[in-house]
Amino acid sequence: PGDSGSRPAVPDSAPGIAQLAQFARMAADGLRGAALQPLDSPAELNGRLNRAIRMHQAGELGAARAAYESVLARYAEHPVAAYLLGQLLHQQGRSTEAIPWLQRATRAAPEFRDAHYTLGQRLADSRRWDEAAPAYRCAVELTPRFAAGWSGLGLAAEHDPRTVGRIAIEYLERAVALEPDTVQWRFNLGAAQQRSGDLAAARQAYEQVLARSPGQVEALFNLGAVAQDQGDFSGAIAAYRAALQQQPGFAAVYPQLGACLQLTGQIEA
Repeated sequence: PGDSGSRPAVPDSAPGIAQLAQFARMAADGLRGAALQPLDSPAELNGRLNRAIRMHQAGELGAARAAYESVLARYAEHPVAAYLLGQLLHQQGRSTEAIPWLQRATRAAPEFRDAHYTLGQRLADSRRWDEAAPAYRCAVELTPRFAAGWSGLGLAAEHDPRTVGRIAIEYLERAVALEPDTVQWRFNLGAAQQRSGDLAAARQAYEQVLARSPGQVEALFNLGAVAQDQGDFSGAIAAYRAALQQQPGFAAVYPQLGACLQLTGQIEA
């Protein structure tokens, strides 16, 4: 009791499908100096990538995958095609298969920040935290004010037994300082503070999350857990009930709510 046990994932902040067209403009740069197959000019290969992106945007994932693979068959180290193929495989629920393509994108274009960050995300999905950390590190070295990268680095540090807990919290605090209105970064910070035993700071973080996003059920549950650990059973009851109002099937809430009701003499409840 008192710890949700959840480890919230950092949401993907790399460009989504609606922004894929931006990558088409990167394709020509990616082709500079490429050893192309005969009859494949940079313009022709770029056209192939543009068609793949349009199919990807339209949700034609099978056709888009084949088109990306066609580009990569002609230029194996095309960073944009490799990155987008990795994104597509993740969309298809094949995140593990996405990792080698994202790794290829980062090798081909070490300055490609979103490829490093997305690689970190997919490695984190696979619980490969020791590999995710350097990917996130590359992202923040390329863009020091990249809040999502700092949050990812903080979560990776939490899973590293060699890292002092305070270091993870410092990374997460940096993400919050860069983007104070992003509730996910503040939630991640609160979860780290809760796990480190700094209940007052964690409670403040969850309350700030809920001020911005009142229905955030994980924040309500964790706020209840922190209040319960602080001995504030009435506060815990209120938070747990609010969580159940948002999500009645949130099973983990019921035993904690029941324990708090019992401790406050509300036996029938």
